[in-house]
Amino acid sequence: MTCVADNLFEGKLQIAEKGEYQVTVYAFDERSGNTGVDIVYFVVY
Repeated sequence: MTCVADNLFEGKLQIAEKGEYQVTVYAFDERSGNTGVDIVYFVVY
């Protein structure tokens, strides 16, 4: 993943099969010590 703006990241994920997927993203800011997590669910038909 790359940071494209404040609080905005992007990346690529190659999906080989149809199905239901979950992506979990963990973040840690070394300067402030802040942490975060987000989960995204999606379906590929």
